[in-house]
Amino acid sequence: MREGARRRTARVYTNETCNQNCAFCDRRAPRERPGFVEAAAARVDAADASTIVLTGGEPTRRSDLPALVRRAAATGARVELETNGALIDGPRAEALAAAGLALARVHLPAWGAACDAITRDPGGFEATRRGIAALAAASIAIEVSTPVVAANAETLPQLPGHLAGSGLPIEALVIGVPTSVRGRAASTLLPLPAAARVLEEAVEAARRVGLVVRLDDHASIPPCLLRDPARHAHLFSLTPGGRDRPGHARVAACADCAVADRCPGVPEVALDAVADAARPIARDRVRRRLSLISTVDEQIERELVQDEVQRRAGEPPRLARTVRVNFHCNQACEFCFVSTHLPAAPDAAVERAISDAASKGADVVLSGGEPTLHPRIAALVRLAKAGGAALVELQTNAIRLGDPARVAALRDAGLDVVHASLHASTAEVSDAITRAP
Repeated sequence: MREGARRRTARVYTNETCNQNCAFCDRRAPRERPGFVEAAAARVDAADASTIVLTGGEPTRRSDLPALVRRAAATGARVELETNGALIDGPRAEALAAAGLALARVHLPAWGAACDAITRDPGGFEATRRGIAALAAASIAIEVSTPVVAANAETLPQLPGHLAGSGLPIEALVIGVPTSVRGRAASTLLPLPAAARVLEEAVEAARRVGLVVRLDDHASIPPCLLRDPARHAHLFSLTPGGRDRPGHARVAACADCAVADRCPGVPEVALDAVADAARPIARDRVRRRLSLISTVDEQIERELVQDEVQRRAGEPPRLARTVRVNFHCNQACEFCFVSTHLPAAPDAAVERAISDAASKGADVVLSGGEPTLHPRIAALVRLAKAGGAALVELQTNAIRLGDPARVAALRDAGLDVVHASLHASTAEVSDAITRAP
C-alpha cells in the first residue's frame, strides 16, 4: 500500500448500466455517460484506500474488468467486486482471480423464480448460481448481498436457509436497507420500521443455520427500531463521535438515548415513518454491545488471542492459548462479553495464532463466538495437533454437535476436550437465557 494510505474503503464505480433491471435500484442507468467508463482507471488511482470495491452498474459488463482489478491491486489495496454474477463463467473468474480479486459480493435479492421476478432477468438466477460456482472454483471468497425492499419482504427470511442448503461456499449474507431511490418509485421500498421486522426475521433464520450476517456499511437503520437491540447488536459498530452523518436527523427519542453520542440518528427521508417507532436505548450494557471502540481490524487483533497459565493440582503450570476462530454465535446470551459484531479474523491470522501456540507445546483452546460455525473447524483442530499442541479444547454451546458426522470429523482431527456451555437444567430456562429456542 502506498505510504500514508488511509485505512478505509473506497467504492469505485466502473460503469452505470446493468444486465438486470431491479425496480428499486438507484444506480442503474439506461446508457453510459460519455467519459464515465473511461475515467474508471483514474478513479482507481485516486482511491487511496486499504480496500477498493469495484461496483456499478454491473462491472462485469466491462471486457477490461480484470485489468481494472489488477490496477487496483497494484496500489496494495484489497480488491472486492460487487456484481450480480450472471455474466461470470469459469475463464472470467480465473482471470479475475489472477488479477488479484479477493472477494466477490454477489447481489441476490431472492431465491429461484422469485429472484428473476425481482431482477426482471429471466434465467438470471441460474446464471448467478453458475457465476458463484465459477468464482468459488477460482478460489475467490464470496458473500451474498441483498436489500430489504417491498419486493422481497416476504421471501427474504427464507434466503439464509436456501443459501445454507445450496452447497455454495457463502461466507456471509450482507443485508442492505435502502431508504432513497433517487427518482424511482417510493413504493419499491419499505418504511424503516417494517424493514426492521424483515431484518430481524432474516437474522434469526441465519442464526439457526449458522450463516454470518452483516449490515451493509451504508444501511441507514438505527438500532432502536429493532425490538431487541441487544440480541442483534452484532449488526452494528457504532463509534464514539460518529453521530454526525450527512442526510440524517434526530427524532424525539434520541434525546434520552444512551447511544446518541455515536448513532447518526434517522435518514431525513424516513423521519415521518420513524418518529413514532423509535425508542431510546437506556441500558448501558446495550450501548457497549452496539459500540466499536477502535477500528475493526484493531479490535479483531486485540480480541483474537488470549494467553493464560493453567494450573492443575499435581501438575506444573502450562501455557494455554484461547483463539477466537470467529465472533458470531447461534445464541445470544445477554451476559456474553464477546464482540459478536466483529467479522472473523483472516484465516491466516487464526492459523498463525494456533501454530504459534502449538509450536510451544501449549494447550490450544478454540473458541468464539461459536467455533463450530467455522466451516473449517476440524481442519483447525488438526492444525493444532499436527503442530505439537499438548491438548486441543473446543469451547462450544454444542448445538451443532448433534450432527454425528461433525463430531466424527472433530474426533478424527484429534480433538481432546469439549468444554460445553449449558446454562440451565431445563429447556425452558436455557432457551430464555440463550435466546435460542
